[in-house]
Amino acid sequence: EPGSSSGGLADATSPPDREPERGLDASSGDASSFPDADADADAGAVVVPEPPEPLHHTFDLDDCGAPPRFTFEERDTVVWRLRCTQRVATVEELPSGAVFDAAAQTVSWVPALDRAGPFRFELVHADASRTTVQGMVLDRFDAPGNLPVTDPAAYREEHGLPVLHLTWHSSEPAYCRDAVDRDPVPADIVVAGHAHAGAELRCRGATSLKYPKKSFTLRFAKNDAFHAPPGLERFEGRRRLVLTQTLDDPSQIRTRLAFELHAKLDPQNVAVEHASAVVFVDGVYQGLYQLTDNIGDHFMAARGLDKDGQMFKSVDHRGDYRSVRANGEPKPDPSLGYEKSDGVPENDFTPLEALLRWVSESPAATFDDTVDDVLRAEDFVDWYVFSTAIVATDSYGKNSYVYSDTDGPDPRWRYVPWDM
Repeated sequence: EPGSSSGGLADATSPPDREPERGLDASSGDASSFPDADADADAGAVVVPEPPEPLHHTFDLDDCGAPPRFTFEERDTVVWRLRCTQRVATVEELPSGAVFDAAAQTVSWVPALDRAGPFRFELVHADASRTTVQGMVLDRFDAPGNLPVTDPAAYREEHGLPVLHLTWHSSEPAYCRDAVDRDPVPADIVVAGHAHAGAELRCRGATSLKYPKKSFTLRFAKNDAFHAPPGLERFEGRRRLVLTQTLDDPSQIRTRLAFELHAKLDPQNVAVEHASAVVFVDGVYQGLYQLTDNIGDHFMAARGLDKDGQMFKSVDHRGDYRSVRANGEPKPDPSLGYEKSDGVPENDFTPLEALLRWVSESPAATFDDTVDDVLRAEDFVDWYVFSTAIVATDSYGKNSYVYSDTDGPDPRWRYVPWDM
């Protein structure tokens, strides 16, 4: 059938046994982009397998009316056997290094290590009819001597997943290469051929800043918000997005599965949009990432809530809704463990402190009588059940948001999950 292959490529794509080695396992992330990353033993040892040998693909092109798209990697040996009804007289626009054998009716090609990106060529038949052969050459990121992707605008997808190309501009040589939280810096962000003007990037995380594979917050200018490629339409027009590495999750699906399950618990829950994407930094492959909403004023506004509402994030385990420490001593400040994400006045924690005192100090009867007036109980019950079910031990006392539209028609507190 079209797209058959001696390498098992019946669908004209890379075979399943190659997929885990390309961004779908914990070894994702090219340490060459972060040269000092392997020095930190606390991040855990990452065993990088030996690069796989290039494959040999033989494609039988029987249907010359509508051939499939072909996908393979740099340095793979590719042979198209042209079995069209009409003989192929010549081939136009052959890629560099490709050879047409008119007698054997074959096209052979071994793409070089600088050839990552789309390709196309035209088969010209004896009757002057034409067939377009096209597809994608994937970057062989793990090959010795591999070269960075040179045309980010053209390198748009891998195995159907969108590709995001990042390059940051900082006067700090160690920016995003050490475990220090830093301010945003100007960045080139190219998605689906579109270079976003005025974009910024910030490395994010706490413990994860030590990992060789970094997480990022992407910031887009008001006049050039996120230009969504096919598959990411849900993020069209966003001003803030997050790319999360999941280096400590071999399955690479925990984050997306968690957000999806939380959204399905109740259609009224504040759902976080999510998708998978492939990331390159400075043309170097970094692997599979989770693309998610950035929790903030624009996120709430997109869900019909007031972007000027009060929003707080629990950033460490002191944000546990208790008025005393673990040793029983009173907390000097009930809002310890929280940071204010949005709302004015900027440093006013009064609304949050009122919520925390109500939780920790209300008599049981008062709590029961007022709970539905203070917060949307379904949000918090779902959070408790959900966090228990997925064993989100890092999210019980931190890594979540509470939000209240204090001046709106429904000021009840809402729960928004994060970092699951």
